[in-house]
Amino acid sequence: MSGSPRGTQGARQQPVDITEYRPKQSPQVTTVPFVTRHGEPYYILANRDRVKYLRLAPEEYHLWTLMDGTRTVKDLIYEYFMAFKALAFDQVMQLVAQLRRSYMLADPPEEDLAPVQTTGATGRVRALSRAVWEITTGRRTLHIHHIDGLIAVLHRQGGWVLYAMPLQVLYVLLSVVGGALFVRHFVSGRYDLFQTVGSYGIGLLLLIGLNFLCLTVHEAAHALTAKHYGARVNQAGFMLYYGLPAAFVDTTDIWTKPPSARIATTWAGPYSGAILAGLGAVIVQAMPDSWVAPILHRLSFLWLENLLFNVIPFLELDGYYLAVDWLEMPLLRERALAFVRRDLWDRLRHRQPLTGRERLLTRFGGLSLVFSGLVLVSAVLAWEYRMKEVARTLWAGGVGSKALLVLLLFALGFPLVAQLAAQTRATARSALAWARRWRVPHGRAVREREMLLRQVQCLSGLSAEEVTQVATRMAHHLFRPGRIVVREGTLPDRFYVIDHGVAEVWVDHELRPRRRLGRGDYFGETSLRDRVPHAGTVRAGTWLSAFAVLPGDFQRWVAPHLCAQLDDRLSTLQALRRFSVFADLTTRELDTLAPRLQRRRFPPGAVVYAEGDPSEALYLIDSGRAEVLARGAQRRILQSGDAFGEVALLRHVPEPETVRAQTALEVLILPRSDIESLQATMSHHVIAVGRDVHVDGLCHICGPAAASRSGAG
Repeated sequence: MSGSPRGTQGARQQPVDITEYRPKQSPQVTTVPFVTRHGEPYYILANRDRVKYLRLAPEEYHLWTLMDGTRTVKDLIYEYFMAFKALAFDQVMQLVAQLRRSYMLADPPEEDLAPVQTTGATGRVRALSRAVWEITTGRRTLHIHHIDGLIAVLHRQGGWVLYAMPLQVLYVLLSVVGGALFVRHFVSGRYDLFQTVGSYGIGLLLLIGLNFLCLTVHEAAHALTAKHYGARVNQAGFMLYYGLPAAFVDTTDIWTKPPSARIATTWAGPYSGAILAGLGAVIVQAMPDSWVAPILHRLSFLWLENLLFNVIPFLELDGYYLAVDWLEMPLLRERALAFVRRDLWDRLRHRQPLTGRERLLTRFGGLSLVFSGLVLVSAVLAWEYRMKEVARTLWAGGVGSKALLVLLLFALGFPLVAQLAAQTRATARSALAWARRWRVPHGRAVREREMLLRQVQCLSGLSAEEVTQVATRMAHHLFRPGRIVVREGTLPDRFYVIDHGVAEVWVDHELRPRRRLGRGDYFGETSLRDRVPHAGTVRAGTWLSAFAVLPGDFQRWVAPHLCAQLDDRLSTLQALRRFSVFADLTTRELDTLAPRLQRRRFPPGAVVYAEGDPSEALYLIDSGRAEVLARGAQRRILQSGDAFGEVALLRHVPEPETVRAQTALEVLILPRSDIESLQATMSHHVIAVGRDVHVDGLCHICGPAAASRSGAG
């Protein structure tokens, strides 16, 4: 269903069943192809009017090229199957939903069409308090419109000269020589950083103003460098960054340029500080007694402090994103800390060797923790040996001096207080969930758990009494966003059923989740039953509430009572995963699919179907061999794990070939009607999960970096 990006007609006509939706590319979207240094292709979609960017894998890009408004989502699932020999209901539907939420399709997101709700007095008070909090924490900003044109003029009218090679040599000399001179001036103690004309108050106000100037120059360097490489500066403006004034620019569009341009844009901010600090130190050396020397010394100090904190890769600032760009490893810090805190000790305890990537994560995560401790110690020492004296002097002054001290303490302490408050809230939620985990549920709580268990198809054989037993003994877990629930390659210790929230399934080192799981989905059952390592990593995409059945309870209350039924079901699921065509399906999808499969046996020489027969099903060989014939000539041999019949099925044409059993042949048959029914069933699940998933329009690799470049530097 296509329509104008600004219009609503197409979206209003979108059917409830997402499989009948006809996605069409927005004319505002441009596509830029890239290749990683390992030779893996990927594509960046950019809707610059909406400031939205997405990174697509080759399989996703193939589907994107087919979104011309003539194909339904159902057709795209078939096309994916034709191209990659895999059914991917959830993946295709999630991709379409994400593209629409990110303004990549001609139809706007559904939330843009929702009616505006009026609020009463209470709602207005809450909105006002929320606005004050967002302004204080920098979430709400003052924007400068049409900044891209201004940056373009500055670059065209002479800014380009700053990138000439002779000046690059001069920058290095200024940074080295000026840096050495600054150290000399700093050690001499000639220029006080905190007092101006004998007043700490005036000195601190001057420092705040100069710090704002430093941040503005830092962000301007990001913007000018992005423009130098042909990228658009989406927006700029001013904000309160934890209580202090700061500037920001959004250079997300640099993700449509080569990696070298992205690295240069990131490096430009801190590097500009090194250059200007060196220049200031040189001027101070030349004019040590001038009135401007103390100001330039303060500026050099602030620029070098900005450089120091930005180039350290263990803080999520420019240096960190330089490392992410260079290593092409998104979420590096999060992955490293998670590995050091949890998996590293398991590896060491079991004396398992570390892979090259795990050694990198160990070094990075370990150094991040050590550096965080050093920053805390440095802050305490700075307060003890310098800031305490300044605070006492300000408090001994007048009302204005005391007010300035309060403002200073607020500016310095607000980030810590805000982070502590968020951590306290998260800890309280986790503690409450932990307490509830061991509380025996009664009444309504048991009934809610029983309703959840009845949605799990692999537990459908439990009697009412058995459902109650399992519901009573399940442990409740609450995972904060980003928390890893199970890690790929580790042995299982729980069978999880999702109550609320969204879980993401990651496989290997892919840059986006393979699939998302919502209420009623489950994981860990096959690994727990067969005692094999998890085939993927499951991570909380939002706050995730899940119930866990421990191995003992799983064996005691579930497996023995279901006996052959459970064994057959899990065996069927395991058998289905042998077929590459089902490799991308979730356990929930396989559960829905398994009862629809029909098993048939053919003796040697029997014809499964003949050339010209109508195509009504997908065939999968469970055992035996078959030959494919065209006009009487053998084309190829099929064996266990192969699928056939898909070409005619997906193209809605008669069978172009004859398939005949060479040996005793056993096949699983999935009729066309069941495939279409399965698509409709999964579409409702995708819509339900999509309501809980926040998509900011940025891909996993560019999202954090873009956010940094949009921040206060």
